[in-house]
Amino acid sequence: MSSAEIEEGARRFLLDLSGALGVRLSRILDLYFSIEPRRARILEIVEDRGRIIGVRMAVESSTRKGVWHYVSVGPYGAKCTCEANTIKGMICRHIIIALITWNMVSLIKTGRGVDVNSLAWLKKQPAES
Repeated sequence: MSSAEIEEGARRFLLDLSGALGVRLSRILDLYFSIEPRRARILEIVEDRGRIIGVRMAVESSTRKGVWHYVSVGPYGAKCTCEANTIKGMICRHIIIALITWNMVSLIKTGRGVDVNSLAWLKKQPAES
């Protein structure tokens, strides 16, 4: 897969994610550009029959120094250890970062991105503002 195809797949995913969550594209792009290796770590990539079906990550808190939130995303749901997700049941910034990472890993490794429309759980929860 060429870099132009990867860029197009990422662009399409970010637009679809913004629409599914009902948040401005600029909010999604802020999170996309905030992902740095020192602040987000992939712990596990879950594969099944040649497809990437989920990721587990550790994402550093943006408000509390030295605190890491653990997040898992996949086709059947997402879970994060942060307050917004565990107490309020919201799709937090850590879940959005994990979704973006899942899509990029899938695009690079298999040439197929994550289909936002297939993630029914994504439309059932409010996003963190």
